[in-house]
Amino acid sequence: MAKSSKISGKQKLTFPMKIIDVILLSWQNLVGNKMRSFLTIAGVGVGIGAIIFLVGIGFGLQQLTINKLVSSATVTALEVFSDNPDVLKIDDKVISRIKNLPQVEKVSAINNFPGQITVSSVTSESLIRVVDKNYYSLAPGELLAGVYPKNAGEAIVSFATAKTFGLENPVDFVGQAVKISVFTSITSLASAEENKEVDLKVVGVFNDASQLIEIADDEHTAVSADSYSRLKIKAKTSDDVESLQAQITLLGFNSTSLVSKIKEINQVFRWFEFILAGFGLIALIVASIGMFNTMTVTLLERTRDIGIMRAIGTKRRDVRRLFILEAGMIGLAGGIMGIIFAWIGVLFVNGGVNMLAQSARQPKVTIYYLPVQFMLLILGFSLLIGLLTGVYPALRASRLNPLVALKYE
Repeated sequence: MAKSSKISGKQKLTFPMKIIDVILLSWQNLVGNKMRSFLTIAGVGVGIGAIIFLVGIGFGLQQLTINKLVSSATVTALEVFSDNPDVLKIDDKVISRIKNLPQVEKVSAINNFPGQITVSSVTSESLIRVVDKNYYSLAPGELLAGVYPKNAGEAIVSFATAKTFGLENPVDFVGQAVKISVFTSITSLASAEENKEVDLKVVGVFNDASQLIEIADDEHTAVSADSYSRLKIKAKTSDDVESLQAQITLLGFNSTSLVSKIKEINQVFRWFEFILAGFGLIALIVASIGMFNTMTVTLLERTRDIGIMRAIGTKRRDVRRLFILEAGMIGLAGGIMGIIFAWIGVLFVNGGVNMLAQSARQPKVTIYYLPVQFMLLILGFSLLIGLLTGVYPALRASRLNPLVALKYE
């Protein structure tokens, strides 16, 4: 038959105790000493908040980097180059072999030459890049003004080049007549060079920080050479990229792709996030020690109450549950407070970064990203830390001799 009693004028208990009784009594114990409970929860919140904030910045920078890459290239694009172009050249025969690979959809040949660009008698050093029309479907970039070149004699220039000639607005450079002087080797093994001049019309300006002008020339006749600097290749599907890179390696050439770059970035940021989480973990360990100290003090303060509970029929199991649940509540509340702390920190950091970006006339960015799954994982981790911290005080409390506990002052 069940019996009931009240402890220190608090929750009416029924024996054997139900789980709801244990939860309510744990809650009453927490709110009974509001200041101590708040400070303990805040300590856990600082530790959890530090982990969420630091790892969230790591995730945000990772997302920002990947999004920038994805926006400037297609997932199926590869870039092929030779480590030693004097010995192993990328020529028309190599291009033909690559085009015949089953994974290949498109190939674009690219040549880079040192040279100069002249606008209205003002001359500046610049890299001259000769591409074919396929190039812009493989590496579109960010066009700030105008269009991509379609006809012979048309070119696009980087924004950095436009600024070199005093034009801050990209639109102002569209339609400009320019002359380029290109220095090309007569043969790949010769040291002698020839200077070729070409008149062009600028039809577009793209976003790039380097001094660069691009000419679309399908036959590479405007500026010719006996080999190419590199190739842009489009695989048929994203699943073909890795196998295509393996085929390129067998031909003796190196290659990079967005898929491989993303893998490398993810690997680097994974370690970066672990390091940031480690800093936050230090704060959490300190907070856990504080929580352990709080639970130990609570045990000493409630020794007499525990003795009364044990004397009127409370089982050791219920005493253990009482302390473990109380510690778990502290951990869970600390996790929720940590999320709030982290978001407040994020608002300040993002606001500061965007103010700097605005002053530098750069677009706004978000440097913080946190998957919902990670937030739930952190909440679970915080709860687990609380439960584990309460294990030792709970075991001590359940092992108290009721007679000794009743005499405790």
